[in-house]
Amino acid sequence: MAKDILIEQAYQYIRNYVLDNQQHGNIKINQNMLAKELGVSRTPVVKALNMLAAEGMVDNIPNHGFYIHVPTIRELSELFMLRQSFEMISGTYICQYGTEEDFQALEAIFAPFIGQDSIDYQAYFEADKRFHCKLFDLCDNRLLHRIGDQLQIMDRIFSIGLFRQPKETIHEHLAMLRAFRQRDESKAQELMYTHVELTRRYLDTLQRQLKALGIDPDSVSAKDVVFRNPDKK
Repeated sequence: MAKDILIEQAYQYIRNYVLDNQQHGNIKINQNMLAKELGVSRTPVVKALNMLAAEGMVDNIPNHGFYIHVPTIRELSELFMLRQSFEMISGTYICQYGTEEDFQALEAIFAPFIGQDSIDYQAYFEADKRFHCKLFDLCDNRLLHRIGDQLQIMDRIFSIGLFRQPKETIHEHLAMLRAFRQRDESKAQELMYTHVELTRRYLDTLQRQLKALGIDPDSVSAKDVVFRNPDKK
């Protein structure tokens, strides 16, 4: 039992480490460092890494070790297709069952960016992630959550960065919020479908362009096509 607890602790710790570092590239995971930080032997660390490898969060390269897995363009396009369905279901749920408290909590996430000429990239990225994850959490559909947790859909999508500029998507988010409060299910579904579809089409276009050049989209990291933080070199 104690061994299982150590493995679970290592799993959660390493999973967070992976998510925090995916945008930095396919870097090798230092097992000794993680074991030291956790205060455990390498055994629970390796078992946790194997669990994450089975989930597609890390890559186990024979004779080389474990590396943080960064989604490819094809993977991310497939994840966005799933996200599209998940978000339309979540949008329907919030329109039907959302409370005033729910609406206020969602509206508060983007309130700081309204009317801003220049939007801070990192702050907006965190708000974007918080908004969509909260919307997903508010949806009381156990099967939806089970599938989402198994595939790590939201975590994997939001581990890379933004694919469109904040000044473009802020208006889409605010329109969704208005539809939620008005309990307009049809409008909310239309807005959420389009919001995700614009990014998905962008990724699909990239896939077609790569294939035309003889490049497999499954070999190109998605981190290479995100909208760049203007504050970083």
